[in-house]
Amino acid sequence: MPRLHPAFARREPSDMEEQLKKKEDELKQAEEKLATAQAMLAAAAAHGGKNKRKQDTLNKEMQTLIGELVKTVVWRECKFLTSADQEKIFVNQVIEAMGKTEYDGNEAEAIKKRAEFHVIYSKFCVTTLNGHRNYVQSSMRTKFDKWIDAGKDLPPFGDLLKCAQRNLPVRPDNHNTIIFYADWMMTKFCGDASLYSNKVRYYHPISLATSTLNCSCGPDITPATEAFGLLVLENNYTKWPKLKELTAGLSDAEKERVQVLAKPSTNKSGTAIKKSHHFYVTDHPELGTKYTESSAGQRVYGGWTTRGINRFVQFRKAIKKARNSDEGKKWEAAVLQVMRDANNITEPTYEQQREKDGGRGAKPPPEPAKVVEDLFEDDDTDEEGIGELHEV
Repeated sequence: MPRLHPAFARREPSDMEEQLKKKEDELKQAEEKLATAQAMLAAAAAHGGKNKRKQDTLNKEMQTLIGELVKTVVWRECKFLTSADQEKIFVNQVIEAMGKTEYDGNEAEAIKKRAEFHVIYSKFCVTTLNGHRNYVQSSMRTKFDKWIDAGKDLPPFGDLLKCAQRNLPVRPDNHNTIIFYADWMMTKFCGDASLYSNKVRYYHPISLATSTLNCSCGPDITPATEAFGLLVLENNYTKWPKLKELTAGLSDAEKERVQVLAKPSTNKSGTAIKKSHHFYVTDHPELGTKYTESSAGQRVYGGWTTRGINRFVQFRKAIKKARNSDEGKKWEAAVLQVMRDANNITEPTYEQQREKDGGRGAKPPPEPAKVVEDLFEDDDTDEEGIGELHEV
């Protein structure tokens, strides 16, 4: 007997209801996309029209707010944007972090407001994220140089990987490494002096230290933030000390003109043309970096290679797994005590320590920040397969 084509096969009521629900959802999504597209076209047409001076003022106010949100909220989880879709998600996260009710919901006016925001501020949001990422790297280099200026030894990078995995033995011969990683360099991973400050990092483990009133927003140093800091260190661990050595005799103005290039250009005869204040990886291999291309600038991932992005994701997964383990929690508790001892902290809270030291009471911490979705969040089922981190 011939079989009935699946398209004409009898379906159970539950199957038909499910198919109908799916079609309704698809129609709703299509309607929302159409409304968004229409709103974006209207916003694009209106932008730059009448009342330009008033619009410029509003832009500046909004840009200031966006800058603060990217620094203190969105940066906690988002470091790179690797596709146009992620850029849209990122901008929506900025909108969500604003907490303004006029942007919420699926009503026509809310859709229009979000569309206008995308048209006017999307590029600025992305530029702000790229700029903050560069600022964090610059701040880390300054802090790194100060460690060297103080005559302190740089720990082997392999030991920093162990810190990230929470398995470096917490004993006196490793205290230098622990202080360098958790108490010195980590203060610059956020790119904001109010986060992971001495008001919190000497009183709570890394995974719990938060500068906000409400711990539900997560720690100042999220796994993503720690992973990015570790990535920057690995990328520059030979470059920064060598560059400091090569520029030791230069004035600050001269240092501003310093560039690191892969190799010098050549003339028609093939002779290398070397310029003053230019240093070349061909002459000093230590100046080479693992994951960035200085010529890339703001293109693609701001100069970071795909290999660097993948290394970041590997770091984030390993750090998250280590933090969630019992061994990791014990390690962080032991590290906290090392940091407290090194800084003569004896009281349980910052306010009590300030009072003991004869200082005035601390200012209240800022209002809690909203949590944003991790754009690189993966299914936790993968974590069982994460191996030990090694130098590359």
